[in-house]
Amino acid sequence: MKISASLLDKTKSINTALAAIGQKLQTIREQKTKGQRGVWEIAEKFEKAIGRMIEELSVKLSSLFKDNSPIRLQTSHDASSDHNSGYDWFRGQLIKGAQKYDYYANLREDHLWQRMKIQSAQSGQEEKTVFSIIVSIHPVGREFTGILAVTAFSEYRESSDEGTTVSEPYFSNDQPFIFTYKDTDQETQEKFETWLNETLAIALTEWQAQL
Repeated sequence: MKISASLLDKTKSINTALAAIGQKLQTIREQKTKGQRGVWEIAEKFEKAIGRMIEELSVKLSSLFKDNSPIRLQTSHDASSDHNSGYDWFRGQLIKGAQKYDYYANLREDHLWQRMKIQSAQSGQEEKTVFSIIVSIHPVGREFTGILAVTAFSEYRESSDEGTTVSEPYFSNDQPFIFTYKDTDQETQEKFETWLNETLAIALTEWQAQL
């Protein structure tokens, strides 16, 4: 059976269309991969800003509570060592935060965090309180599409002869800071640092009220 020239032309047209679709899908995949890489590069810059601000805050707090202070105070700072080490850290608290802010926190993916601990006790007393401020950077959505959220919360851990109690997390801002791989400009960095400064100030006010 002979195949007509018109049928061959139609087959070629279909194959051409399928090839174009395949190329389009490949382009989308490459853009998605590039976007996911790019957003983590921004996240690492934000993480450095978080660490720098926490270190500065620790120094300033320590200077306030030296020389005959009625309250003994000690600060410390720790962080996730790489993207993949953050999975299970603060999972319950971050899920509560996502529920508060009405988004899905994708904790299966990479997760960066920084924590500041403020340990305080009245002079001459054994009972102590550890107030922690945690700032987390994690993906938004069930599928990672290059959108990240920064949230911050604080919590108390009180130790006494009767045992240890841990408070519910207190989220320090009305909204998380959301960004994508497109947010590479200096203005976004400045907006983030303003958000972070306000967030840490709110958390410190919460801690101050408990002194």
